[in-house]
Amino acid sequence: MARATSADGTWLASGGDDTTVRLWDRATQTCSATLTGHYCPVTSVAIAPDGTCSPVAASMEPDACGTGRRAPARAS
Repeated sequence: MARATSADGTWLASGGDDTTVRLWDRATQTCSATLTGHYCPVTSVAIAPDGTCSPVAASMEPDACGTGRRAPARAS
């Protein structure tokens, strides 16, 4: 599982084998958003230091799941 914590420590992002990136509220320990659209397991996540522009980035092994496809993440 890939994880990254926001600079202020109030939320984190996780990614994993289920091909999603989830945003978590650390105070309530609940998932606040699920980003879908990846075709392969998410191998890393990053959060911008200021959190104001593109707060989450995710990556995956190139063609690790054999599809040869990539899609932009979208919130659901």
